[in-house]
Amino acid sequence: MADTIIFKKSIPNMGYLARRSVKGPERRLIKDFAKSILSENKKHVAVFWEPLMDTGYPDLVFVYYNPKIFEYWCEGRKTLNVTDIKVLHYLHCVKGATSGTIETVLGMSDKKLLSSIERLLDCKMIRRYAKQWTPYSIEKTLCNQKNCRT
Repeated sequence: MADTIIFKKSIPNMGYLARRSVKGPERRLIKDFAKSILSENKKHVAVFWEPLMDTGYPDLVFVYYNPKIFEYWCEGRKTLNVTDIKVLHYLHCVKGATSGTIETVLGMSDKKLLSSIERLLDCKMIRRYAKQWTPYSIEKTLCNQKNCRT
């Protein structure tokens, strides 16, 4: 895996949206700033140019990551989509919920939720416990080699 990953445009199938930067003095300033940061630390960083966030479009976002975590991820993780991440995030926030509650709160159809739950189950990111869908811990989800079926 490359030490530096740069995202300069939207990747809709991944759920990543960004706007295109406008040529001019501001873009040159931002580009020079990014180069200076990357020259100091090129180890395992992803750079996002003008990503869409809840608060707007920041010029740059730098994310430092540990590539060893990805070594243990199963191929099924590549099939996860934005809806799956939304369901997983919700389950982490509430510590577990029934299918009906998830459908109501997230405004999902039962068919869409079922598909999402199947993908999350295949990756061992959630489980059924006490009549609710509950997430595995973040540590287990990220770091456990036996977490996913291949």
